[in-house]
Amino acid sequence: MADPSTAIADLSAATAQEPLNNTVETGPESPPTLFASCFVPGTLVETMRGSMAIESLAEDDMILTRAGATRQWGVRSDEVVENPAPGILYGFNNGPAFFTAGHPFHTTTGLRAIDPHLARQENPWLNVGELRVGHQLLRLNDDKTDYELETITSISRAQSNATSVYGVHLREGLRSYHANGYLVALNYPEITAAAIARQLQTISAQERVKIIQSLNEIKPLFQRFGAGTVIDRLTREANSSAPLAYGDRPEDS
Repeated sequence: MADPSTAIADLSAATAQEPLNNTVETGPESPPTLFASCFVPGTLVETMRGSMAIESLAEDDMILTRAGATRQWGVRSDEVVENPAPGILYGFNNGPAFFTAGHPFHTTTGLRAIDPHLARQENPWLNVGELRVGHQLLRLNDDKTDYELETITSISRAQSNATSVYGVHLREGLRSYHANGYLVALNYPEITAAAIARQLQTISAQERVKIIQSLNEIKPLFQRFGAGTVIDRLTREANSSAPLAYGDRPEDS
């Protein structure tokens, strides 16, 4: 078995030879749809205040980005990462399904996702391979001071009962965090809905709606810079009957 400390040192290593066994326990098929890299409500994220449900994180929470001899922390930004849940979620080793197909996990052979194509659609700059049975995940040990290696023996898929899935965005620190103890990559784009919202707040509400509704025309350009999901979110808000929030920033009264 590989040494977890060596795995941490080699997180950016090139993808190693793939294992032959890649059996996925099947469930109902779902149509191919782009969904953001996220986790179900209740997924625990390690913070300086302890383990917290991902949907309850607040701006300025200190998020554990790396364990080991020197623990590292990041600062949660004002971006609320909430997206519609896909029809299918995934889990490991007979555990509950808790993540979307496009979320990248740190392994001993680099970043990997069930569907690396989806991961790269959200972040074109990400170097991510396919996550398969036989890969080894980095998971926090019981006292959350270092990592243990967990070999994937099975990958399960299940129908989602969630209406929303959640991610994390940091304004400081490494682009990683821990979801249910697993070291995962922060795959959210640097161009955020909240950042765009701050600029939109400088113009009238009527003009904001017009601008957001026109963003789809230049979405391919935003996708090249990893911001396609941000445009999707702002467009959903503009086309909704609910008050515009612009990335969780309420519209001026």
